Amino acid sequence: MLHHLPEELRPAVLREMHRVLRPGGRLLVVEFRPPKSGPGRRLVHGGVGHAMAHHRVDLLGDLIGDAGFGVGEHGDVRPWLSCVQAARTRRDRARAPPPPRARRHRDSPPQTG
Repeated sequence: MLHHLPEELRPAVLREMHRVLRPGGRLLVVEFRPPKSGPGRRLVHGGVGHAMAHHRVDLLGDLIGDAGFGVGEHGDVRPWLSCVQAARTRRDRARAPPPPRARRHRDSPPQTG
């Protein structure tokens, strides 16, 4: 629930999600979006507070893409949800450092295969 985080922390949180997700892994972000109607906005603003009433879900796709994800489908789910599907691309694997090689102690016999 990104809307619980201060706006200035959201890019860093999404970058961390990208870092820990395996290449090819998928991300689904579902957030509340403010209602578009006047009565709905007043209801939300009075009932759940200022954060949801002014939450910029239209920026989610860009934030997720800027974090390194490939953004897929996105849209609204009625009545008050917005979702973005994304994936960590498989080519990210090439940027990952190689696994450490096992070190053989000089006194141990060589391993045969």
